[in-house]
Amino acid sequence: MRCRQCGCVLPEGSRACSQCGEEGILGQQCAKDAILSAVEDMLQRHDTLRTVKGQKSDLEIESLLGDADWGFGHKKLEYTAYLLLQEEEKVVVFWEMVKETGSEIGFIGGFASGKLGIEGREGLNELLYDSDEKVRSYQREYSRIRSEIKNIAEMSGWEFKTALFKRKAMYQGIRE
Repeated sequence: MRCRQCGCVLPEGSRACSQCGEEGILGQQCAKDAILSAVEDMLQRHDTLRTVKGQKSDLEIESLLGDADWGFGHKKLEYTAYLLLQEEEKVVVFWEMVKETGSEIGFIGGFASGKLGIEGREGLNELLYDSDEKVRSYQREYSRIRSEIKNIAEMSGWEFKTALFKRKAMYQGIRE
């Protein structure tokens, strides 16, 4: 829990902040930094996620789900999300994508490669063979991450919007 006034971390069940005396958690006038801090705290529970703060967006979230190379083909699966907080409008803009890239030798001796981007997908449950030909299974419900971020935004009195285009969740003037 965090104080809505000063952003101080509060023990679970606290009714008032020990620093400033404000009651409750993440309130209506919650500052951008307090929201980002709450989101980062929540993301720490997901051990496969890596966060980068302030390069292309207020918060970038990444996860490498699988990276396999068989000698005759390659497959890589990544999750990426951007979080941009617009202070004047009190809006949290969220964009996410699961991207699969791969290449393989075709049946007639050709070489094929491809890329698949999926925005807003609810979750993944897939098998991936690694370079030792061992099967790795992974399951991740990305909708849960999205809903937890939405909950933090709304508890803070901010609106939550999902962006269809990555540039909407990036700093102005940044090119990908």
